[in-house]
This record gives sequence, C-alpha cells and structure tokens, in this order.
Amino acid sequence: KNNNKKFAQASTLSVMGYQLIVKGDYAEALQNLFNAFDIIEKTKTERNGWLYFKGSLATKDHRTYVLSQTQHVYSILMNNTGNTKQEIFYLKEAIKNGKIINDPYRLGLSHMNLGYAYLKLNELDSALFCEQEALTYFNKAFSNKYLSNVFAWTGDTYLKKGNRELAKQFYFASIQSAIDQASLGTITGSYYGLSKCYKTEGDLDSSIYYAYKSVESIQLVGNTRHMDFSIGDLYENLADCYELD
Repeated sequence: KNNNKKFAQASTLSVMGYQLIVKGDYAEALQNLFNAFDIIEKTKTERNGWLYFKGSLATKDHRTYVLSQTQHVYSILMNNTGNTKQEIFYLKEAIKNGKIINDPYRLGLSHMNLGYAYLKLNELDSALFCEQEALTYFNKAFSNKYLSNVFAWTGDTYLKKGNRELAKQFYFASIQSAIDQASLGTITGSYYGLSKCYKTEGDLDSSIYYAYKSVESIQLVGNTRHMDFSIGDLYENLADCYELD
C-alpha cells in the first residue's frame, strides 16, 4: 500500500480474506474481498507492478491473475456460508480468468473445488470431470500439494456411483498423498470412505479397522473445511460395524 502497488494490495486483501475465512470471521473476510474487488475494478493497468505467484506461473497480466485469485477465495466464503449457487458461479469465473492467463495451478485449485461443489449437489458426472481436470492441471503445474483432496473427492464420487473398487483405489491414493505431503486434512474422510466400502462388501474386519483410523484421525487433525461429517458420524459408523460383526 505504501508503494501504491494496487494489484499487490488486492492480492494481499484476498489472502487476508482467506485467512479470516479459516478463522470463521466471515464478515471481516467479506469486507476484505469486497475491497480487493473494488481495487481490481478501478485499476485497469499498472506500471512497474509486482506480485508473488505462489505455485503459479508468472504472468504480466496481474489484473486477471488477482481477479481469478479473489474470485476463488470468494467462492470459499460462499461454500462456508452454504451458498452453493454463488460458490459455483465464482469458481467458474475464476476458471475463465485462469484460462486467460493459462495458469495451471489456479485452474487446478478451482476445478478441484468445483468438483467438490458438484459432489455436494450429487451431480456426479460433473464432479468427476472437474476432479479429472484438476489432476491434469496440477500435473502441468508440477504441484502435488492438493492431490490428496482430488483423490479423496474422486473416491467419494465413485462411492456415490456405486463403484467401490475405484473408490477404494482413490481413497488409498489420497491417504498416501496426504502422508507424502504431510497434509492430513482429507485423511479422515478417506478412512471413513474405506470403512463404508468394506462394510457394504461384508469385510467387517477391514471396516472396523478403517472406522478406528477415522476416529483417531479426526482426534489428531480436527475438523477441516470440506468435512461433511462430524465426529459423531464416525463413532456411529464404528458402533454400526461392531453391531454387524
């Protein structure tokens, strides 16, 4: 701000907005994002501007990059406040602008979250397509950070489709990726999904094992943003496995 770098200001406001979302301060996050959008709208070009491109390819089109970034963060706020329609709209806008600057990392992030949004709506073919696109873009970006999310939500999608073999393959891939990246936010859901797969197949020993792992994991990691179950659901699943045993 002191150097009057408008797009850097907007990018910082976007990042601050994300941090506030994680803390649960949605009102303050919204204000930061509105301020970022306002700067982007009023600043069409900037001479001698600079940005830090986390995980992304450097582009001279700073305005479109920051716009895509801010739209993506705004979609996260919409997810956390239960507005799936607006979440999907802003993810599509982020993808549109990510394609303009040809940024595979940003495109990977937005496709990944768009797939999860479609999964919530039970639009399984769309969810699967978006997760496959996310995997392609992350590979182009040489980024493994979020592959555990992509694999976990692909597993969830196949489980809903009734394809337990593919679901299990992707859950195992998600667990391994989470361990490799020391990013355990999705590992609870993968253990939970495996437990449900094995329970349906009648393999109760495996189902109990992964039910235990899911409970241990949530106690270690805690709740995460894309967790559509509670610790109570995990204990209920564990109890159900024992009743069937």
